[in-house]
Amino acid sequence: MSPRPRPAFTLLELVIVMTIVGIIGLAVVPAFLSTDSARRSTDPVADVLRAAQRAAVDSGREVRVTVDPATGRYLATMVGADTALAAGSFDFSRGGAVMTDSVRAQFVFQPNGHATGDSMLVTGPTGRAIVAADPWTGGVVIRAY
Repeated sequence: MSPRPRPAFTLLELVIVMTIVGIIGLAVVPAFLSTDSARRSTDPVADVLRAAQRAAVDSGREVRVTVDPATGRYLATMVGADTALAAGSFDFSRGGAVMTDSVRAQFVFQPNGHATGDSMLVTGPTGRAIVAADPWTGGVVIRAY
């Protein structure tokens, strides 16, 4: 009795499958890279909003963040405080901008962690993303596209 041949893939079948996987990879990887770049361009904006949310929860007072999309400047103030919590501008020197539906975007973070506010479209050199505050959790939400 001769041994039964075991089922296996031929070299040609393996080469074809590897070629198909490579083609799919070439199509998918650039989409992931631009999403990552868009998220990186929103990091400064998201950092300011996250710091404001933490300040509101830690202090037990409402914190407002106002962003001027024309200049990229922001101002974070604590309600009832005499001085600004933070002020500055977002550096988009490598190409980028902040856009909103209104003249100024405003975010309000409550002491209980909740938030209200506008959403902003942040564009970077290779991508763009929407930055918003989740009204229930107060967390900063970034949706790259």
